[in-house]
Amino acid sequence: MKWHDGKPFTADDVVFNWEYSRDPATAAVTIGTYRNVVVEKVDDLTVRVAFPKPTPFWAVAFVGPSGCIIPKHLFSEFRGSKAARLQPI
Repeated sequence: MKWHDGKPFTADDVVFNWEYSRDPATAAVTIGTYRNVVVEKVDDLTVRVAFPKPTPFWAVAFVGPSGCIIPKHLFSEFRGSKAARLQPI
């Protein structure tokens, strides 16, 4: 699988998305969606997503209306407080 620009989609993108979104300095409105989730890279194409208790609608953090996966190679320089520099399109 590849991103729109041809770069490969990897487990690093999923882990990055989780770290980015749950960082209070990023000030993502979806921070609560990622609060009780642990994402671990297993290999280049596999992640393990764990929850501390049974969680309905678990996929919302990654594919639901309030969550999606963003490309690490495009957003890594906008982590934490640097996210405020992103401009709407």
